[in-house]
Amino acid sequence: MSFLFYRSILLALLLTIVTGCGRRETQVQSGDRTGILHVASGGEPRDLDPTMTIGTAESRILLGLFEGLVSLSPEGKIIPGAAERWETSADGRVYTFHLRPGMKWSNGDPLGADDFLYGFRRVLEPKLGAEAAQFAFIIKGARAYLEGRSQDPASIGLRVVDPLAFEITLEHPAPYFVGELFNYPFYPLHRATLEKFNGYLQRASAWTRPGNLVGNGPFRLVSWRVNDSVVLEKNPQYWDAAKVRLNGVHFYAIDNVDAEERAFRAGRLHATFGLAGQKTDAYRAEKSPALHSEPILQSTYITFNVAEAPFTDARVRQAFSFAVNREALARDALRGQRPASNLAVRGAGDYVSRSPVPYDLVRARALLAEAGFPGGAGFPKVTLTYSASRAGWKEACEAVQFMWERELGVRIALAQIEYKVWLDALRTRKHQFVLDGWASSVDDPVEWFGLFVADSPNNDAGWFNPGYDESFAAAENSADPAERLERFQKLDALLLAEMPVVPLYFMNRDYLLQPSVRGWQENALGVHPLKHLWLEAK
Repeated sequence: MSFLFYRSILLALLLTIVTGCGRRETQVQSGDRTGILHVASGGEPRDLDPTMTIGTAESRILLGLFEGLVSLSPEGKIIPGAAERWETSADGRVYTFHLRPGMKWSNGDPLGADDFLYGFRRVLEPKLGAEAAQFAFIIKGARAYLEGRSQDPASIGLRVVDPLAFEITLEHPAPYFVGELFNYPFYPLHRATLEKFNGYLQRASAWTRPGNLVGNGPFRLVSWRVNDSVVLEKNPQYWDAAKVRLNGVHFYAIDNVDAEERAFRAGRLHATFGLAGQKTDAYRAEKSPALHSEPILQSTYITFNVAEAPFTDARVRQAFSFAVNREALARDALRGQRPASNLAVRGAGDYVSRSPVPYDLVRARALLAEAGFPGGAGFPKVTLTYSASRAGWKEACEAVQFMWERELGVRIALAQIEYKVWLDALRTRKHQFVLDGWASSVDDPVEWFGLFVADSPNNDAGWFNPGYDESFAAAENSADPAERLERFQKLDALLLAEMPVVPLYFMNRDYLLQPSVRGWQENALGVHPLKHLWLEAK
């Protein structure tokens, strides 16, 4: 054989070796090429039923599967959604939404005002016990129906004017109301699907499973592998499908922020849900363009179960709260979060509390002694529970554990649990005290204060104060914005007096984002609608 022949064989072998040793395409690179976004969801979703959802992990997915009367711009502003326009009555109580003609469900069925009526009424069904029902209390007759004081669904201020017009009547004017409507409790529902799977009055019905779920959003459900991933693909039936630039989205149920960060570095994720404090420091030190920090309308706090001793005693709850050094917690343990000395995020809806929780060790120790536990003597060992999936929560719990044991002489155990288990613990109040949080969907303090109304489905403390309920109702019914904010001050003072929660910090959400993700804009709600995103490979 000739020299040239051997030479060609050798070159082919070398080319094979070089090609085989080359870097394989990462999941992110593949996604950039195919238009598939890979993101962390923040934990395994409990369900994909919008009526029954209160968790952030679920809401991220549902924003792709459904669309309400209104939607969000990339900047977090309210824009038309399924309704192309709306009108408000002169007294601010009646809203008429005009739906876009020709809209379809993901299975091709026509979508109209009846579907919104069906969805709105379901969240208020007493037999269902939806945690999101409190968001609908502003609607005329909604609370009376949920509490059984009326059995007639027609008594609720919801009316189909015609197939493309849906009317909502409120108990009183509420400047924030339209902003609530982009949320999952107010999505339309496909009646035929829920009836097929007996889902109207049933939790965890099969109607939300792949192959069954019918939505009206820019994406549709393809697969759901428990504790692994939820896969969406572009919905060709969506009214604005021509402007949706992603071909699909893969959500990963990674229940640990460190694991998320490793997946990001390995090229498996376009975006993480969060980032642990010590990792944030490292990315900040190297001035990484992947690091994003987003101040959002989210308050993080510890919720006591006031029916569980020793937290039945308000003096114990106050002692625990007064013994937290929030400035040190935010600065040292949480790397730059905003210390919170009250419940509602400072400045939300122009509200600034005049009843901050003090850091007062002398008073904290005196209160604990008054409650029968001088220097912590005789205090039972208690367990603080938190979710494993939330960035900074482990560090926050360890920091307050240290403060309480050192300053009050009490014994605190920590219990880290999965996201779904944490949600169930909140709903059933199967906890002694729990690290908790609330992200408002509107720039207003109303949602935080509404959490502690006695019959709120999200009253995780089980706390009740008739004066608080009366003051909240008065604030809600006030037509004067200044008077309304003043009434919220009274609510803050009542929370300080009885302390069902320990405010800790306001969230700066740190996370990682690949530069190929476009259309993603930081906003106070921390919501980034999938419809407006696209991918550009570098």
